[in-house]
Amino acid sequence: MQAASDARVDDAVRIWWEHGGEDEQTFRANRAAWDKFAIRPTILTDVSTPVLSTKILGYPIAVPLCLSPVSFHTLAHPDGEQATAAAAAKMQIGLGISSSSTTDLADVARAAAA
Repeated sequence: MQAASDARVDDAVRIWWEHGGEDEQTFRANRAAWDKFAIRPTILTDVSTPVLSTKILGYPIAVPLCLSPVSFHTLAHPDGEQATAAAAAKMQIGLGISSSSTTDLADVARAAAA
């Protein structure tokens, strides 16, 4: 995915996404939080018919996965958050929208419902 992103996104945008803003305090805190998690293998567990679906806040999703809020989607794609919402809806996963969205929330909701 990184190579595909690098081919499509301007270098200045990519650097901003990869490094965060200002003193990068939140960026470092997020990295530290993810470092606390590890994949724990389970042995002799029947995985022949896994069920990954669940509900978040009462809404069904296909897998326990949500796209986290990221600002300025139109820097990556002209359809911005509308394209992200449509893709999340198609994949039946959750989507958080940034307060720095480049798309009106009503348009994002319509894209998710389509």
